Amino acid sequence: MKVHGPDHVRHVVGQKAVALFRQPQGLAGFLAGGQGCLELAIVPIDVQRHDHGQRQQGQQGIHPSPVDVLMHTDGDMLVRDDIVKLWSLRDESKAVMVVKHDYKTKANNKYLGSKNQDYPRKNWSSVVLWNCGHPDNRVMTPEFIENATGAQLHRFTWLADEQIGELPKVWNWLPDELGENPDAKLLHWTLGTPSFHEYADAPMAGEWHRERILMDYCLQRDID
Repeated sequence: MKVHGPDHVRHVVGQKAVALFRQPQGLAGFLAGGQGCLELAIVPIDVQRHDHGQRQQGQQGIHPSPVDVLMHTDGDMLVRDDIVKLWSLRDESKAVMVVKHDYKTKANNKYLGSKNQDYPRKNWSSVVLWNCGHPDNRVMTPEFIENATGAQLHRFTWLADEQIGELPKVWNWLPDELGENPDAKLLHWTLGTPSFHEYADAPMAGEWHRERILMDYCLQRDID
């Protein structure tokens, strides 16, 4: 799983994701069982502005990869359920799998004063199961990514509609746009994480603050 964003944001989402890896046989058994490669490393990725203030998807982990399937999430998220459940939803007949949001934003601006515009397939690229070996993704060379517009990349314009698989919306729930959802499995504060004071009281922000505290907590034990 590749996560981008400031250190304090990446660490919270990563700490929660690793804590929720609950396969009883452990990671080694999960892989030995033929389930594929689940990459849990938290990888800092440089972000550039590109087209309408949107991040260039090419900087978010879609360069050619040695793994067959790659899980990408943005860094402004909190995983509330076992990340393996998301991984198990992959369909290798699809080039990518995403949550197919269809909404209009409530805010003209988001964190750090960035413009927040409506556009087709908004937030589809924020959680992606990439099928790196799919023939329709062979076009994704470094040269293609470097020269493509942000709109082309975020909207997966090189793919036919039927090659874009759909994930349940609970795996990319937008509490600041859609409201609270106790059944959400992954929270995505797309306007700004609760780490920003302007969004400290965003819907479901209490869970973010709790994980931030737990991330810094250290239980001291006597050593015999």
